[in-house]
This record gives sequence, C-alpha cells and structure tokens, in this order.
Amino acid sequence: MNGCEEVVIAKRKKDGWSTGLTAGFINSFQDSEFPGDIFDDLNSEENQLAFEVQDVVEELLVQADVNATAREVIWEDGQRLSLRDSIQRIGRECPQYPFDMVQRQFIIWLENFAPESYSQAQWDEYEAISKRWIDDYAQKFGPLW
Repeated sequence: MNGCEEVVIAKRKKDGWSTGLTAGFINSFQDSEFPGDIFDDLNSEENQLAFEVQDVVEELLVQADVNATAREVIWEDGQRLSLRDSIQRIGRECPQYPFDMVQRQFIIWLENFAPESYSQAQWDEYEAISKRWIDDYAQKFGPLW
C-alpha cells in the first residue's frame, strides 16, 4: 500500500458495515481549524502500517468462521485453530509485519465478527463469549496493547 488514498477502513458490525476515514475525508479537513496535528498522526508511518496490517488480516480472514464456544477460528482450508495459533499463522504468512500489530488487528476482527444472520440475542451471546475468550488470552499471554 502506498499512501492514504488507498486506505478505506471497514469493519463488520452486527448491523452491517461501518466505514472509517478515507483520503477524501481526511483531505477535506487538513486545512481546517482542528487543534494539533491529528491528520499528521493519521498519516504517520506507524498508522499507515497499521492500516496495511488491518487490510491484510481482514483479507486473510474473509472466509474464516468462528466457533466462540469452542474457542476456535475455522480457516478457509478447514483448519480449526486457537486464538494464539491463528495469530501465529498470520505471523508466519506475513513475517514483514510486527507481531503486536497482527495480534491487535486479529483481536479487533474477532471482536467485530458476527454473521449478518445473527439475531440480537446471538450477537449479545457472541460478544460475551468472545470477550471472555480475549480476556483469558490476555491473561495468559500478556496485555494486548
């Protein structure tokens, strides 16, 4: 990825998709009276790398499924992996990205994962189960961020 103009932030939410900032939105406010360097921060190398890692993680997981009760991520190839093993799999496939960024984007994906067919009750149950799963992971492997 080469620059902000290629970045669109989209996250799956229980009621559809939420799209974040795009280059056009950012550019329209760059000359505004916002305090500080908020847009410089968004365009920093670190944030651009985070956006790139987010895109890569989401692309790798586009066909994945989750069995939160069994604490498994079910990959497109049928492999059923734990949270840690799934993050490590992405790390092996994309060694050019820092592990902590891969881990963060994976956790964000997991927190927002929910099939469109989920009812509100199913979403609430998934949210509670996945929160415990992520909390247990953080206890075992250390703070997430």
